[in-house]
Amino acid sequence: MEFAQKLLPKLIEIAGEIIESLVKGIIDNLPSILSTINNLVTTLLSKLIDMLPKIIEIGNKTNNFINRRYSKKSLPTLIPQMIKAIVTMVTALFR
Repeated sequence: MEFAQKLLPKLIEIAGEIIESLVKGIIDNLPSILSTINNLVTTLLSKLIDMLPKIIEIGNKTNNFINRRYSKKSLPTLIPQMIKAIVTMVTALFR
């Protein structure tokens, strides 16, 4: 118990130094971090826009397929099949 009482203040001091160092590192590198985030968002949006025609095409094909094949089935039986179709579309997009 005495050991813990002596150790606790030192651990709190060390934890404070670690947090202070972490915050200082983030602040010092903030321009680089913001630039990297900006580049990441720009790249993701660019790739998404490039893929948009394919996404729309697959969505239309899936919609037409579902309309033709399952138009007479009830909605509760369609939901699992629709989920499977969506998973298939997303998987096809990232191949």
